[in-house]
Amino acid sequence: MFTLYRADSRPKDKIKDPKKPGFRAWVELSLGESQDLIRRVAINFQQPVAIPRGATEVNRLLADSNGRLIGITTLYELIRNVVSSTTIQVSTATSEVTGGRTADTKYKIELDFPLYQRKAQRSGLSPEVQTVNSVAELGQSRVDAYLITDTSTIDGASLIALYKESQRESESAPRNGEMAFLTPIPLTWITEYQVGGGTWQSM
Repeated sequence: MFTLYRADSRPKDKIKDPKKPGFRAWVELSLGESQDLIRRVAINFQQPVAIPRGATEVNRLLADSNGRLIGITTLYELIRNVVSSTTIQVSTATSEVTGGRTADTKYKIELDFPLYQRKAQRSGLSPEVQTVNSVAELGQSRVDAYLITDTSTIDGASLIALYKESQRESESAPRNGEMAFLTPIPLTWITEYQVGGGTWQSM
């Protein structure tokens, strides 16, 4: 079981809106676009990829890559710092020091299935695919990002995210990392919410 957290300025009713339930990026990529982006930055620099024009920073990064691999760590560092309407990711955190920006409402996200992680290796990806079953098993590198998927291959994945461990103030401080989703977080994964630091309530 993975428990993640997200701070969001929108109230519960907006998150449950049947027209657009759950969490989605401002510039939402299709599953195919998310897969192609990972292939382009970390596997094959000749991979065609069409990113929506609204994702200004990502398109600029691709244009400036000069026919080379960029790597998922570079991509992660770029998208995590984009907090405007040009972002392609949904930020979550592995502790209640929540993903997203400070907001009145926190949401708890629970994934009750295994995930698969591959560590960044220079500008590519490690060939080793590790199965992880909880937050405690996620990679602890504070230098390199990890590709997170819900299957052992990118081709078969319907969940695509990038994860990196955050710096801690001390070794005794609790672990915290950010998981940046390139694919939407469906409402079925959002189990509880908390307003203003109060008690957790069911969605």
